[in-house]
Amino acid sequence: FLRLLSNSPLQVDIQLLRIDARESRNTPAEHLNNFYCNFDEICDQNFDGLIVTGAPLGLVEFNDVAYWPQIQQVLEWAKDHVTSTLFV
Repeated sequence: FLRLLSNSPLQVDIQLLRIDARESRNTPAEHLNNFYCNFDEICDQNFDGLIVTGAPLGLVEFNDVAYWPQIQQVLEWAKDHVTSTLFV
């Protein structure tokens, strides 16, 4: 997505959001700490767009996902703070 957005004639500022503070199996903690923000850091801001990505959870009930409450919080927040949302 970043490559596509960088080809736009518009100025695009990206903020990467980390859903929870659990340790990632695939991404070093130092990388997450350097490049991602927590929800508390952005909850008072407004955004033109939100791209929601993540693990394919098609075989798992949403309520069984440990971080589902945090996702619900972000989606509820987005109703008032984000103009457009894309789910991938």
